[in-house]
Amino acid sequence: MKKNYIKIVLDLLMAVTFVLLMNPRVLDGLPFHEIAGLLFGVAILTHIGLNFRWVINVTKKIFDRSLPKKTRFSYLLNILLLVSMPTVIITGILISKVVFPSIAIENGHSVRGIHSFFADATLGLVGLHIGVHWQWVMSICKKAFKARGGKLRKGVIASVILSIAILAGGIQWFSTTAASNPSDFKQKQMQVQ
Repeated sequence: MKKNYIKIVLDLLMAVTFVLLMNPRVLDGLPFHEIAGLLFGVAILTHIGLNFRWVINVTKKIFDRSLPKKTRFSYLLNILLLVSMPTVIITGILISKVVFPSIAIENGHSVRGIHSFFADATLGLVGLHIGVHWQWVMSICKKAFKARGGKLRKGVIASVILSIAILAGGIQWFSTTAASNPSDFKQKQMQVQ
């Protein structure tokens, strides 16, 4: 059960981060966008690791006619996410201006277009992914918030509300106090001597 709570917290953090990543000017702008994008890649690998047993079991049974259609659809959806998310991360590295400016492709308009297209496609796929697993999400939440007698766990609910308030307050504070540096958005020019 503890593993399920780790999975749901990781998934929630990934969902919030992915939505924030859809606007490269949110929070500290490009530095946040690029660093959070790389951390998102690590979170994806962790997510896959936590669900690795499911991946192995379904891969072994993918051609078995008794495998439910929902499981097949979920597997196909995960394959599409496995293609789209690394594409977003790799193209992001190729157009990086903050974290990897030395390997950035100059005038990479086509790469930027690919990055944007796959980011938008990934957002839709992530929405479908959440929809497919919505019953699991709700069952974990019900178990987290209700005790055996059916009463609500007030301590857990209070902790969640306090955590959300601290997170929202921290994001608000950070976004109002952290000044983005306009030079972060410009390609650094190498001076020839």
